[in-house]
Amino acid sequence: MLELARNFLEWLFRFHAVCRENAKPTCWIARELEHAPLRITGQQKANMSGQPSILIVEDEYLLQGVLEMALAQAGFTSDILASGEEAITVFIARGKNHKALVTDVYLGGKLNGWDLARRMREKDPNLPVVYITSGADAALWKSQGVPNSVLLEKPFQPERLVAALMTLRAADDSSITA
Repeated sequence: MLELARNFLEWLFRFHAVCRENAKPTCWIARELEHAPLRITGQQKANMSGQPSILIVEDEYLLQGVLEMALAQAGFTSDILASGEEAITVFIARGKNHKALVTDVYLGGKLNGWDLARRMREKDPNLPVVYITSGADAALWKSQGVPNSVLLEKPFQPERLVAALMTLRAADDSSITA
């Protein structure tokens, strides 16, 4: 199952990059899915059980499911949201009940991933942060990213996300355990 998710994720990144670069009419599905009101996998899957989880903020619905599955297979629970504004609301409502933030850099809405991480670090200075973005945006990480964060360039293997979270755990012993 993980192999299927890995292959799908790689295909999704390539497809999305081609659509954004070429903006051809044949890519209308990708553009429509970015603005779809419901997740492809069904209802919103915010973890309201009170158990600590990984907060994933990604506006590409297909990618949300792949990230959620990779983290679940590694033993993590997750809250998945599509915008920075939603993430701030959930984060504040749940207090310090998230183990880490995984965010795309460019999100729909007013808050981008850089700003989202800074705001969340104001509330929890030790919150581990993993940014995911295309290669073109990676150069901004040193100037825009929060300290002690990790950046993954798309496309990446799902195992790299788990490894990044574990690396941050090693840096801050108390924060992340699967």
